[in-house]
Amino acid sequence: MAIDPGGTTGVAIRFPDGTFKTVSITKKTDLYDLIRPPVQVCIYEEFQAQLISGYGLHTVRLVGAIEALCWKEGIKPVPRQPQRRKAYVNKAVALLHDLNQQYEYTDHEIDALAHLLSYEAADQPQGS
Repeated sequence: MAIDPGGTTGVAIRFPDGTFKTVSITKKTDLYDLIRPPVQVCIYEEFQAQLISGYGLHTVRLVGAIEALCWKEGIKPVPRQPQRRKAYVNKAVALLHDLNQQYEYTDHEIDALAHLLSYEAADQPQGS
């Protein structure tokens, strides 16, 4: 699972059969309900700011909740910097376009899927 937290939170989930699903969530409790087994890894974008707005504070709280739920549920947390997804944004857009030609996906879903693709490409041990 990969999460782009914010006022609108993007989520991308890879299923065991290799398929994936993305969704945008605005209600934080809907996000909390997703962070549970059988999820094994939770990739989420870290939030860093010098000054913080109300939206920034909401995002910081979401990140804290993600970390706490990962700990509680025994899920491996993987915090990532925003720039780690950049090389995978175009691929994420192409995949979402192919999958969802009649569904309008959000930038947050793109970012979450780009984080998932980046993690899968760079952070997985070879041969697994």
